[in-house]
Amino acid sequence: MRNQRRNHFWTPLVALLAVGLLGAHGGSCFPGGRYSATIQRTTYGIPHIQAQDWGGLGYGYGFAFAEDNLCVLALEIVEANGDLSRHFGPGGGNLDRDLFWTFWANDEVVQGFFDQASDDVKELVRGYAAGYNRYLRDTGTGALPEACRDAEWVREIDEIDLFRVYYKLVDRAGASNLISYMVDAVPPATMAANSATEQVPPFWASLTPEQFREQANLPVWEPEKIGSNMVGLGGDATENGRGMLLVNPHFPWNGPLRFYQVHVTIPGVIDSMGASLFGSPLPVIAFNKNVAWSHTVSAATRFVLRYLTLDPTDPTSYVFDGETRSMTPHPVSVEVLEPDGTLSTREHTFYDTEFGPVVAPFIPWNIAFALVAEDPSRSNFRIFDQILQENLAGNLDEFVAALEGHVALPWVNTVVVDRSGDAYYGDIGTVPHLTDAKAAACATPMTALFAGFGLTVIDGSRSDCNLGNDPDSPQPGIFGPGNLPKLRSREWVQNSNDSYWLTRPDTPLEGFSALLGGERQQQGLRTRLGIRQIEERLAGTDGLPGNRFDLAAVQNLVTGNRNLSAELMLDAVLTLCEEEPNEVSTGGGLVDVGPACDVLSGWGRRMDTESVGALLWRVVWAGIDGGNGLRDISNLYAVPFDVNDPANTPREMNLSDAGVRNNAMSALAEAVVAIEDYALPLDAAWGDVHFDVRNGEQIPIPGGPGSHGIYNAIGTGLSTGNGYTPISGGSSIVMAVSFGRRGPIAKGLLTYSQSTDPESPFFADQTRLFSEEGWNDLPFHRWQIRRDQISKVRIRETRPGQPAPVPWFCWMLPNHPACSTSP
Repeated sequence: MRNQRRNHFWTPLVALLAVGLLGAHGGSCFPGGRYSATIQRTTYGIPHIQAQDWGGLGYGYGFAFAEDNLCVLALEIVEANGDLSRHFGPGGGNLDRDLFWTFWANDEVVQGFFDQASDDVKELVRGYAAGYNRYLRDTGTGALPEACRDAEWVREIDEIDLFRVYYKLVDRAGASNLISYMVDAVPPATMAANSATEQVPPFWASLTPEQFREQANLPVWEPEKIGSNMVGLGGDATENGRGMLLVNPHFPWNGPLRFYQVHVTIPGVIDSMGASLFGSPLPVIAFNKNVAWSHTVSAATRFVLRYLTLDPTDPTSYVFDGETRSMTPHPVSVEVLEPDGTLSTREHTFYDTEFGPVVAPFIPWNIAFALVAEDPSRSNFRIFDQILQENLAGNLDEFVAALEGHVALPWVNTVVVDRSGDAYYGDIGTVPHLTDAKAAACATPMTALFAGFGLTVIDGSRSDCNLGNDPDSPQPGIFGPGNLPKLRSREWVQNSNDSYWLTRPDTPLEGFSALLGGERQQQGLRTRLGIRQIEERLAGTDGLPGNRFDLAAVQNLVTGNRNLSAELMLDAVLTLCEEEPNEVSTGGGLVDVGPACDVLSGWGRRMDTESVGALLWRVVWAGIDGGNGLRDISNLYAVPFDVNDPANTPREMNLSDAGVRNNAMSALAEAVVAIEDYALPLDAAWGDVHFDVRNGEQIPIPGGPGSHGIYNAIGTGLSTGNGYTPISGGSSIVMAVSFGRRGPIAKGLLTYSQSTDPESPFFADQTRLFSEEGWNDLPFHRWQIRRDQISKVRIRETRPGQPAPVPWFCWMLPNHPACSTSP
């Protein structure tokens, strides 16, 4: 009886104390009334965000990100809202982009995108906007980095602003690549007096694709070039029998497509660390306690063009299954800053159809036909719920269920591994449902001509040419996961931006639509190097101990800085140096290539910063491999491409061909001249001529062009007297992830560093680490975070429209910090 009375006494007191403790740490008597988060930064400025709910998690992430990169995201929000011309004038393509995004990402579309998101995603994004705004209020525009200090275009944002940014990101490989062609699509001035009796004007109909391209005087159309490497290792390929992952995206070093390192935690709900693109509220390449995943840019085509036969009396009507249908005009207007500082209004009308808007790539909208862009990404509103579910996955099966259940990735492949030792590759995303048979049956007079530009054209006048549907697809008009390439393995999978076909040479994936990127084709040198490095490791022939992967061996895939073009062809060039005269005739006279031969003979075929010879081969190989289209390389290789040995062919220079020998020597001589013209020494160390500059500090950068067969791909400019600088893109977030008994073990770095603010301590620190080929031990576990912590802050504020939360004890302790009603 006495014990019962004690229990009755202590139980409510313990409950009250628990509530009080919650209040002291951000809890309150009004759950959900306040955003609250803890931000711990570790070495190199990585923020570890912890909160009790999704809103708080987004709040902490938005605040931390704004500390490092507010100016870049603020400018991206200006563009996503179609306001570039208002603040910066119409030049440089601003007006076209503004008109396009005002039409494409209009209020109704973006609101629909937001409305279809789950409640958790909505709260996360609202919180992110609130955290960004909190930092902006606390700092003030006058104390922002110089890039946007006191700029009128910097303002507080909301969740719809962010969803505009996300919609823009989703369409990165879609119709947004046709912005200028869409703006150029204007109906003919007069149609009534004309009678179109032919579908194609004779001028175009009589040309071959090659003649068409020459007459048009236009380059082959390509979407924005970004790339990546990724390797997923199953338990049979690793020393500890668990999964391992290499993450190595090649993305721009400037602008909104940069990555940002982050660790997000809601205890018992999510615990994920990795990198997100700017503005994303969650990591998109990451690992948690049981799963690690990465992405590469896919070779798949994400939209098609439909060829519409027009009503001969009305340029804005077309014939479909014998019935005339009208296009829908969409007038838009944007404000434009004029040279005198005044604002004017520019108007434009886009014309939409059931398939998509009219575009005019290379050929104007004419009396006979119009082309329209059909882009399934326009209706892809599932992406962030998929990303959320992937971050929550507890094993590979749960991750794949999220991936294949949403089919929402807009332009990337996926590799995922888990701690049990399973690995998976898939190009599971929004690809137009166009089989090869239907593409052939629905060809048009424009199909062959546009194929040379990388564009797929099918008939838009027949319903039997409409995009198909799969029963397992979450969206009409795209392939379901059952018709998309994927491979599960206990050994390994990889991708370096070639198609799915050679994910593993011993298990080629075949039988898919040509829109997925093609099969039985010659592979890029980066793909071949990746496969070669994996196979050499497992054969024990790569010079490292053993014949399985540990974390160091995964890191070496990138930091080895091998150059496959040199491994395949440099010996032949050195043979020519011995067998051919070293005085080589060029357009500018005779050139002595003897010193160049000496430099190349001492080079170790790697792109390390101290390598001597890397500069010379960088220029020589560009000349041997086609000389920008000026040389015939059809006989370059002694062993041509063999579909049965695609990872090892083509190879070996065809030294029996006099033309090949002459071209190679000419390329060597021209390289000597070019390097001299740029005032660079032939024997320069690679890092002396391949660097980035941060606050006046010249930082040597390893790696080189991915097209030369360099895994550590780096893109650059070229300037006289300096060399290959500044760095424009390439290796970005780099991680090697393994799993131990207690969870993930990861090393990584962000090559261009966390912050775009030159005054930040995190502006160049990881760039120096990258230069030194170092890696950071990524702190995932709580004890690791405490060990590496360099700062800690707790932030909170009342949510809009909510009463200020007041802990229960504030009537007794009004001066307690938790009782403050201010943010």
